[in-house]
Amino acid sequence: MIDQSFPELSPFENRCLLNVGRGLLGLSVVSWFVLMWPMWSGGPLVMDEHGSYWIIDSDLPGTSLMRSLDYAAIPPLSSWIQQAFLTVLGKSELTFRLSSALCALGAIFVSYLAGKELGSPLTGGLTALLVAWHPEAMDEVRIARCYGLVLLLGATVIWATVRWQRSPGSLWAALFWSLASVALLWTHYTSALLVIISGLSVAVSAFVRRDFSRATLSRLLFAALLVSVLGVPLLPSLFRLKEWGPILNFSDSSTSIWNVIGPLWWVGLPVGVVAMLALARGRSQQESSRSGLWITGACSLLPLLILATLASSDMSSLANPRYRVAYAPAGACFLALLLTSSRLWKVSIGAAIVVLVASWSLTPQGPWELG
Repeated sequence: MIDQSFPELSPFENRCLLNVGRGLLGLSVVSWFVLMWPMWSGGPLVMDEHGSYWIIDSDLPGTSLMRSLDYAAIPPLSSWIQQAFLTVLGKSELTFRLSSALCALGAIFVSYLAGKELGSPLTGGLTALLVAWHPEAMDEVRIARCYGLVLLLGATVIWATVRWQRSPGSLWAALFWSLASVALLWTHYTSALLVIISGLSVAVSAFVRRDFSRATLSRLLFAALLVSVLGVPLLPSLFRLKEWGPILNFSDSSTSIWNVIGPLWWVGLPVGVVAMLALARGRSQQESSRSGLWITGACSLLPLLILATLASSDMSSLANPRYRVAYAPAGACFLALLLTSSRLWKVSIGAAIVVLVASWSLTPQGPWELG
């Protein structure tokens, strides 16, 4: 199980953390409504949105599945959801964009559950707030693309990973992780890194604990086979995109590694930790869940380092922030778990605000501006 090294809290403290966590979740939801304003007041479709619309409604013969797998740069799952919204609610720019925004709202709730599972309701609330205000995810979920669904499924995979890591012999936990991972693969190809690393983290955790029971090993094998079999149809598209790589690379190959990792990590994290220590003023700290930290850290930082390495070669387009959206919930869980090591909820919230302000100060557009 995930090591819960938090000291026992009094009923009053537990109730306080629950109320604060729920309050932060409510604030995150309100933030979503406010931050989606550019979408509510948005105009005609932008270029990328025309590509999304072409997949689901083209004058050319063929199906959305064929256009997605044979010509487009994304799998078809998000397109099918967009098509359902247009069929039920009618064709308009707002309806077309609405599915992505609602998925982002769902990601806030799932991130809260993942953070709560890792630590406490306060951890969940801070995770939700960090996801709602994430500087690299916000702009991508406000247009009719796949990234709202990517954010939701990225949060779901992390939540499923935490639950499975706690009960590696559970068939339902393995099935939940497998289905969430398959859905993420069928939403965006670059999200495969999260699927691979999260699955390996469960296996490594079982190995470290010497859990070699028949149930655990069979569940690991079951999940690996299920994800592999259901992901096989995507392989031809991956090979096609590899061949088309030079055409798709619109970014400068000299992009700095710091730009790929993002200011939330190389500015927000250190400044936030310093702020937490300064605000705590020497008061006692509680040790964060070590396994929770390394799992969420691996699922968020390792993919960024891999993408930075690939972006420095002949795959420079991977430097685009949209390809990091899947890893935002894992990063938010890591930061929230770290910042809630303080026993004072006001200190944790203050440090989280510092993280967001520092990160947004180095972001080209403000939170109410479309990129």
